[in-house]
Amino acid sequence: MSHFLYQQMILDHSKNPCGKTDNPKGDCCKANNPSCGDKIHMCVTLKDGIIEEMSYDVSGCSISIAAASVLVATMKGQSVETFHEVMGQYLKMLKDGSDVDIPAKLQVFSGVSQYPMRVKCATFVWHAAKEAIQIASYPIQMTQAARDFWHSLVMAQQGQGIHLVFKQVGCMGWQFIPSVVTQAPEGGQIMRFGRLVVFMLPEDIKLVEGTKIDYMQHDDLGQSKVVYQHPNATLHCGCGESFFMGEI
Repeated sequence: MSHFLYQQMILDHSKNPCGKTDNPKGDCCKANNPSCGDKIHMCVTLKDGIIEEMSYDVSGCSISIAAASVLVATMKGQSVETFHEVMGQYLKMLKDGSDVDIPAKLQVFSGVSQYPMRVKCATFVWHAAKEAIQIASYPIQMTQAARDFWHSLVMAQQGQGIHLVFKQVGCMGWQFIPSVVTQAPEGGQIMRFGRLVVFMLPEDIKLVEGTKIDYMQHDDLGQSKVVYQHPNATLHCGCGESFFMGEI
């Protein structure tokens, strides 16, 4: 790939980036590149192991913006497995200039390998996408508001994370019970939502797949609470803390 074509493609994608929006949707990750001051808010939506949607908001140098644009242009609609395979080859190409089997649009970035200080500009957006895909693969999804609220509790209590339990209690039978813990529970599996770490036991994880967690604030009433939307919940109690489920 000629140096001219490399520069032209970077310029074209940085001016008209594919997938860039002021309000990206899906399961998200925020990342930055301190060396250049680049920042990205990357979001993905998965369906049956396929990257169904991919959008982002980014600010930074032309290489970072172009890298995010080409990432979306080449990986949207691909399987998660393909994403990881291509990412591995892409990083290898940028590290040592190796010849790799990846889409031609990505091979254009081989020119970045000649400028070691700019390699991170072309890679940090991929690491953000990888983390967003990981978050989207978890059995539960959390809004940014819920993440921020629970993280504030963890920091206030100098804990390690949130242990989320799902059990048969309460007036309607089933309830989520979160608590701040100072160490991982024995046998607990880890889910990382940016700065927040959530632990769940395997037997609970099997029962909650598809649950969405949000944090709702009612400024006029001075009230706030964490809200759980379990896909099999059919009837909630009056306080909204526990619910009845159909088949699970």
